[in-house]
Amino acid sequence: MTAKSTKRQAALEIGEEELEFEEGDPIVHPNHGAGRLLSIQTWAVGGVERNYYNIELINEHGTLMIPVEQAEEAGLRLAISGEDAIKKVLRKAPQELSGDHRKRQSDISDKIHSGKAVKVAEALRDLAYRERIDGLTERDSKLKSEAEDLLIGELALMAHHDRDSAASRLYEIVQEAMDKHVPPPEEV
Repeated sequence: MTAKSTKRQAALEIGEEELEFEEGDPIVHPNHGAGRLLSIQTWAVGGVERNYYNIELINEHGTLMIPVEQAEEAGLRLAISGEDAIKKVLRKAPQELSGDHRKRQSDISDKIHSGKAVKVAEALRDLAYRERIDGLTERDSKLKSEAEDLLIGELALMAHHDRDSAASRLYEIVQEAMDKHVPPPEEV
């Protein structure tokens, strides 16, 4: 294994940024979610030729074109290559969220939009924990759904998952982690 492929594999495992993407790479945009790099195309805009990443988004929102030289600024990164990084975060003790809904939601939103899978998983863990012990506001629930959707997208890019099986797997991982942190509520 070459030094470049070793570095690339390490980046894939935790979803770190890498700015030299290749066709077929599973990548994530912090706002648009997960997708696969279909091609690198050259387009002339305003008389200037530029290379663009042509990304097929898996959330059925079409394709995304990002100028190659703006990949870092746009927050593009390789998708995680497995569920281990997500499981590791979810198994850690949840952080208590602020009782002030504005601060709590701002902090969670910052994590979700950070573009980092680990931060998104932290947001999901903390919201799932809060849901178990206190319940969630409508906005908290929307943020939790947004975090779930981003992580489902990343898991769905793995060879053995589609969106439905990725969703089932994520819900299972979250359930296992929450059962560890807070016993499930008693059924009546």
